[in-house]
Amino acid sequence: GERVGALLFDLPIAEIGRVLQAARAGSSYESYAFDRQGRMVSESRFPDDLSRLGLVPDGTRSSVLRLDVRDPGGDLTQGFRASTPRAVQPLTRMAASAVAGRSGVDVAGYRDYRGVPVVGVWHFLPRLGIGVATEMDFTEAYRTLHTLEHLLALPVAALFADREVG
Repeated sequence: GERVGALLFDLPIAEIGRVLQAARAGSSYESYAFDRQGRMVSESRFPDDLSRLGLVPDGTRSSVLRLDVRDPGGDLTQGFRASTPRAVQPLTRMAASAVAGRSGVDVAGYRDYRGVPVVGVWHFLPRLGIGVATEMDFTEAYRTLHTLEHLLALPVAALFADREVG
């Protein structure tokens, strides 16, 4: 019952990033990690967007310790220009919840760090001092559902097409 040693696993940020990148699907599904201040500690799936939109310093495409998970107030990828500086924009709904210690799921949608509407799930790991989020663009997440709704509506419409209403 006496402790004589400890075993420590040191998982560098780059390794965490590789694990999170392995979980990518579709064109917008992204998992990433962030610290207690809401600053990314893994790479974004969208380095070209980050550079083009001015979300990371000129000459770099890396998000690690350079990108705060903040809500710009609108979709930057669609031409929205924030009226407030990035440093004073609020954390995204997800990041604010996570750094406050609340895990969550949001399928109704919120804006990500690019301002793109997404659905997501998140959890903060206090012992590691990082949060982990998985997000997918809202339109991609519900595209299959909309297709299914239309496909299911066709047979129902056909059933009633020959019947008189009255």
